[in-house]
Amino acid sequence: MVTASHCSRMTIVFSGGNNRSPNDTRILSVDINRVRNIQDEVKLSGRDLATIPEYVRRNVHLRILDLSNNCLGRTEDVLSELSELKNLTRLNLSVNELKNIPLDFTSFPFLEVLCLAGNELECLPEGITGLHRLKRLHSDFNHLGNLPLDWSSLVSLTSLTLSNNRLDQLPTTIWTLQCLEVLNLQRNRISVIDPLPDGAASRLKELRLAWNRLSGRLDLSPLVNISHLDVSHNDLEDLEISKLCKLESLDISQNVLKALNLEGSRLRTLQADGNGLDIITCKQVPLYLEKLDISHNNFEYLPEWITEAKSLHTILADHNHLSHVPAEIFSCCNLMDLRLNHNLLVKLPDFLTQCHMKSLSLQYNKFEKLPYNFFWALPCLEMLNLSYNSLKSLPVSCDSIINLKTLLLSGNQLSDLTNLINLLKLSRIECLHLSYNQIKELPEGFFQTLHFLRTLSLSGNELENISSHISKAHSLEKLYLHSNQLSSIPKFSDSNNLQVLDLACNKIHELELASIVPKDLTYLDLSANCDLKIDPTDFQHLWKFKDSFPPFSMSALNNNALDALNNNALDALNKAQRY
Repeated sequence: MVTASHCSRMTIVFSGGNNRSPNDTRILSVDINRVRNIQDEVKLSGRDLATIPEYVRRNVHLRILDLSNNCLGRTEDVLSELSELKNLTRLNLSVNELKNIPLDFTSFPFLEVLCLAGNELECLPEGITGLHRLKRLHSDFNHLGNLPLDWSSLVSLTSLTLSNNRLDQLPTTIWTLQCLEVLNLQRNRISVIDPLPDGAASRLKELRLAWNRLSGRLDLSPLVNISHLDVSHNDLEDLEISKLCKLESLDISQNVLKALNLEGSRLRTLQADGNGLDIITCKQVPLYLEKLDISHNNFEYLPEWITEAKSLHTILADHNHLSHVPAEIFSCCNLMDLRLNHNLLVKLPDFLTQCHMKSLSLQYNKFEKLPYNFFWALPCLEMLNLSYNSLKSLPVSCDSIINLKTLLLSGNQLSDLTNLINLLKLSRIECLHLSYNQIKELPEGFFQTLHFLRTLSLSGNELENISSHISKAHSLEKLYLHSNQLSSIPKFSDSNNLQVLDLACNKIHELELASIVPKDLTYLDLSANCDLKIDPTDFQHLWKFKDSFPPFSMSALNNNALDALNNNALDALNKAQRY
């Protein structure tokens, strides 16, 4: 049915699809002037079509047709109805449940873009490799197990994407395509790439081979114009790319490489984590390099050129065997994120240059002390992780690090926190971890300086009491005090934002629940306080005023002396938790 108004629009009403009820119609609004003048573009994406509308089939002058995200694969041979559309330049059949395409693509001599992604194709349709004008072919996320052998006729092809298929080999004729700029073969089953001839794919700029089964040696030297290369998640032992002077982005992560030689002059990103690397050489200093990831390797020293790569803003060198860090690395003016955790570092350079670093990870090393000007050199820090070293004290700081939000110092040998208070007095610290140190008491005024603190961990120390001034930390949401020597605790009922309170494994004898349960508390752990006695009426009190007290998401009371808690009290607690 077709209706038209005096305005220049036409409404086409049609129904179709195997699962559509007779009363379910779809309305397509079309510019009537374009129909009269033979419409050259139709977009019918995402309309649950199982058949092709007649006005599309008859429009032999159609140039651009988008039928993506439909159900055309549910109707046998439905695509054969497109065979008369010989003027098509762009055809999108993506995501249509297609198992095969009964079309001879030599019938579309003007086709430039063909999208077949997201179907169930086991092989490419007949005639595709004979399309002289085809520029882009996308057939990702199918079930392709093999490819046509001869690709030499695709003389205009610039982009070929075949990722997420089942390909186990690659026809050598693909490398003869002299206009090809993008080749995406990631997430297939390719185990070998035959030696490339000189002049292979001379314009290729982007090659993606990640998540295949490549092993042994791979020589990509002939691809002289490559700027983006990804061979990550394979089993490569050797990669020859030392002559690729236009390389800007390189991902070789998760292979078994032991050494890497680069030209380096244009390199901007190097992702090399998860190998067995102990050396990376660059023929030229990578002056444009911005991000370097060499984590999870075997480096004993950072690459010698790293201090000259002045554009670096991120260095990830964690999980190596580093025992030394050059002082010059702290003078890299653009460096924002430095990760040296899980190494063998004993000390940092004695004098550090002031820099703009925002994040520094040094956990799981062997530091016993820090340089005297450590905090002065890092005025812009927002996150500092020094957990699990052997620090006995922190250096004196005359100035506070105003932007510091996260400070992690767990697993050291700290006992005196005086210098820490000076460091934090003007900061906006939100997360402070001091667990598993040797802290016996907190300095005077500790909590008064922590106005923005949201998470505080003091677990695993030797604290015998906590100051009632903890209520001054108005923003506190999570407080971990387990595994100390606490025999009594202050009132938390005024800590209006407190949600998590962990008091397990202490020496608390008795407490009044109402005094420690603020209105927003959802987790309370009192377990393993072996002498703890609680008045059972406290639970009934909490239940009675459950509108004023929170519904606990979890409360741990095991390994206590709660023999006086009767069934009625337990029922009350259960109701408090349930509601």
